[in-house]
Amino acid sequence: WDRRYQELKEFQKARGHLRIPRDEPSLIELARWVNVQKVECRKFVQNVKSTISQHRFDQLKELNFEFTIAKPVVPWDTRFEQLKEYTKEHGDHMVPLRYKPNPELGLWVSRQRQEYKLLQAGKKAAISEERIQKLLGLGFVFYPRHAATAKKKKREAHPAGKAKHDKRQKVVKEVATAKESHGERVGEERQATESSKVSCVHV
Repeated sequence: WDRRYQELKEFQKARGHLRIPRDEPSLIELARWVNVQKVECRKFVQNVKSTISQHRFDQLKELNFEFTIAKPVVPWDTRFEQLKEYTKEHGDHMVPLRYKPNPELGLWVSRQRQEYKLLQAGKKAAISEERIQKLLGLGFVFYPRHAATAKKKKREAHPAGKAKHDKRQKVVKEVATAKESHGERVGEERQATESSKVSCVHV
């Protein structure tokens, strides 16, 4: 138990969190151990026989250990296929963090960026060169500050996105023309009124 606990501390120090990725081979055993601790801690809190002692419970709390059991992990390739479908439908890969049809996909996309940044910083990360290349193949943007520009270009290049862009531009032009036309009519009416006032004065 103490050995796994130290591994968990080292993971937290390196990654800044305790969310153990279960799709990373070297961390599979640690991820399983963490889930066991969550089950045992729940028993301990409920005063049910458990392998967790008060001392161990306190040790885990010191790490801000999350005692709720995580949902089953969806394979990386499955999420990648979901991203491909999103790209095909929307013309870009910029999945909102709170994407209603698939909230987990938005979180997954955010995590890929976080892991990439760790890798670029020379730290241990749960993303391989193969996965990076697959994402880049979709035109994936790893740095959010470049995302807005990439999204705009992708949407304008995509047939659906281009149609929406053209439609917006058409509406903008129509509104501008209407305003200009309205302004000219107002100007003419005002000029006519002023002329009428001047005529009345002369009379």
